[in-house]
Amino acid sequence: MKKNLNNNKIIGAAVVLVVVGLLTTFWAVRTFPTAEGWYSYYAKCILNGEQLYTDFEFLFTPIYAYVIAGFIKIFGFHLIYLRILGIVFYAIIALTIYITLSKVFSNYAAVIATITGVFYLQSEAYTVFYDYIRLMDIFSYLSILFMVLFIKKMYAQRKDFVYILLWGICSALFLLVKQNMGGLFIVYSLLLLLFSMVLCKYNFKTVIIYQLKYLLGVSIPLVIIGAIMQKAGLLMPMIDSVFFGAIEAKGGLVTILFQWIVNGKTLFGHNALSAIALCLFIFIAWKICEKYSDSKPSKVLFGLYVVVISVGVVVIEHNQTLGEALADQYRLDVYLLFLVDVILLIAYAIRAIYITATNKSADLYLTHIALLGAYFAICYGVGMSGGLCIGESALGLGVVICIVFDSLNFKYGKILKFLTGLYCLFLSFSCIAFKFVNPCYWWGIDDSSVYECNVESNIEDLKGIKLSEQAKQFYENIVDIIQENSNEDEPIYCFPHIPIFYVLADRMDPGVFDKVQWFDVSTNKGIEGDISILKDNPPKVVVIYNLYDSTYEGHESLFNNGQKSGTREMREWLYEMVNTDDYYFEGTFTYDDNNVSVFTLRDKNVTDYKTIFSDGDGTKESPYLIETAEDYIRLINLFNQGYDLEDFYFEQTNDIDLSEEICVPPGYYSKRIFDIHYNANGYSILNVNNSSKNSSMPY
Repeated sequence: MKKNLNNNKIIGAAVVLVVVGLLTTFWAVRTFPTAEGWYSYYAKCILNGEQLYTDFEFLFTPIYAYVIAGFIKIFGFHLIYLRILGIVFYAIIALTIYITLSKVFSNYAAVIATITGVFYLQSEAYTVFYDYIRLMDIFSYLSILFMVLFIKKMYAQRKDFVYILLWGICSALFLLVKQNMGGLFIVYSLLLLLFSMVLCKYNFKTVIIYQLKYLLGVSIPLVIIGAIMQKAGLLMPMIDSVFFGAIEAKGGLVTILFQWIVNGKTLFGHNALSAIALCLFIFIAWKICEKYSDSKPSKVLFGLYVVVISVGVVVIEHNQTLGEALADQYRLDVYLLFLVDVILLIAYAIRAIYITATNKSADLYLTHIALLGAYFAICYGVGMSGGLCIGESALGLGVVICIVFDSLNFKYGKILKFLTGLYCLFLSFSCIAFKFVNPCYWWGIDDSSVYECNVESNIEDLKGIKLSEQAKQFYENIVDIIQENSNEDEPIYCFPHIPIFYVLADRMDPGVFDKVQWFDVSTNKGIEGDISILKDNPPKVVVIYNLYDSTYEGHESLFNNGQKSGTREMREWLYEMVNTDDYYFEGTFTYDDNNVSVFTLRDKNVTDYKTIFSDGDGTKESPYLIETAEDYIRLINLFNQGYDLEDFYFEQTNDIDLSEEICVPPGYYSKRIFDIHYNANGYSILNVNNSSKNSSMPY
């Protein structure tokens, strides 16, 4: 019997890895969102001898930054190797979730729940398989696995030191990747130990001993990392950054802890009735199962599921029409899942307390409580970063699916199991399709559909990754401009979330403290200091991603109490710098919803305007022709930079659309009157600063 059980678990693990692999190996080499590459540049800075916390701002605990720096030192900056690392990360996550669920629930339910959960995970707003969040997931899920193994031993009144030690070690590693979520999980773990051991009637002394054993495990990585950081002189700067700096960047402790609940009250309200209805269904099914249990698994239904999910993944990958149709279907709201988890957690906990208080003999379902509570703790930690996120809900969804399946183990429950399996298939396919059509939809930053990504770039570090034709031209044009207008030892500046261009162009910043200028990963003070650095050391090239105004407003509402952020201050100062200093507008480059303006620093003042306007001589008889949006912006830039244009003539040759451009009006900074010889010829300048990316610019 035990041999058959082990064989089933091996088969289950193989199914999970194969099905998940069908997705990740296809997708991991396609698309390239502009926000990818934060840690690649952090690694570049580290490998160049810069230190976390002292040489540049880093508001997270250090493990992931050093892991990626070490990986890049071995394999280089080729993004394809990091994507392969991401495939490994994703496989570890899937396998860990499956093993954890199979320790508590039936094997078939664990397989279906794991596959559905990890496909749900990848459908989040912004997914990079090798991102620091995925390493955090690995340590959090390993923590939960060892937590479950310990709870099972403890419930059986068996003393075990190894599992609780490993639980503590992985919890500390979780903390050392992301401090707020890891710290909250450690607090939860201590409370779970207290709750479960009291219910199992362990004496107070034993409870304290086991909590100390857990804390011993937690202390091992913390002491090692602390000693290393202390030796490097980075311990106190790290503590200051990951606690005080991070709290400042997110708007204060009270905002971090509770604002996300206030912000999400509408979503909670919309999902409350559905959550209650689903939980009532589970409770009714559970009661029926207790009275008329029939746990015989349906191998035929399970085999059918494996075939359909495997074939379905491959078909969606290669059938754009089907993918686009499925992408429009409803996906599970993460707020609904969170409410279901909370209701089930409370119900299981009350039941366990009642059974203990009345000395009844019944299963306390402590592993169920442990899993539901772990998901609650992790989700609450996610919420503190702005709101609930699909990406950390894989295990939570898996637990709910397993509870549903195992509550249907009665005579006619197979019909309901079949319908539940169909829903899992539908949810999995819609999540895959949605992500293929919308690979990135994060704060107005997007990327081409996976189906459009069929070409490779000639940029060395992007070799092996398929892009859309538009994305290929976008990256190549910007990198070419950077490399043609700067040497390797000359600084450039990329703002706000696009340090990937430092890596792709093999350049460095001017020594700024904030390598990534993003609202909750950089402090206002740090960015304000960077303005002074840029004044003293003007970059040869400035690359500005023109974000939506709503992105600034949304982040400032979430993290800066509605006040102007340092990121916005930097944006406004950069626009002033490139419009009043001697910078040349190279153009605005777009693909999909991405919009990037590039400016290069001139070596000396312009003496021949023919280098800027390709047609005309600037005379009355042969005026400089203003034919494109770039021509018009360059004219305005010259005026704002103080050039005397009174003796020159300009003529517009057609209507010019500025909907994609940031246009600072002539004389805005100097208050000069725009009095030049300009013949519009009856044509218009259209859409001046009226798009959602530039409507807050002056005009």
